[in-house]
This record gives sequence, C-alpha cells and structure tokens, in this order.
Amino acid sequence: MVQVRYEVPKYLDVSLVKERVRKALENFEEALEPITIEVDETTLNTYVILVKGKFRNPSPSAVRSKILEKLITAIEPPLRTGG
Repeated sequence: MVQVRYEVPKYLDVSLVKERVRKALENFEEALEPITIEVDETTLNTYVILVKGKFRNPSPSAVRSKILEKLITAIEPPLRTGG
C-alpha cells in the first residue's frame, strides 16, 4: 500500500482537482486495484489530497515519485491558469 499526500491551494475547486487527479491516474500501469482519491486534511489556505492504492512496483518511493509527477502536471499549471 502506498499513500501520497499533495497540498492544494483552496482557491482551486476540489471537485475539479479530484477529477483531474482521477484522469491523470486512470491508466497508471502499476496499480493493482483502483486508486482512491480523498481530501485528507484542510488548513486555513489549503487542503490535502490523499492518493492511495496497491502497486506492483516493490519500491514505494518510486511509485510515490511517479504519482507526484502526475499530480504536479495535472493540477498546477492547468488549474493555475484557469485551464
């Protein structure tokens, strides 16, 4: 089981963020089962997305790195510019 937390500014719509994350990870080749995406925590200015699942890769840090790369690409540039 691997868990990845990703902090998102509150000005980004949570449903849109979750949808983009879902799309970015829908064909994640190493997943052994569907990946879950939840809001794990909130602060005054941010909320934390929690992505978790079981993966074939025996290296949790390698899986986390791949997921984080997908999250950065899916969330930051398109949503920051309104795309």
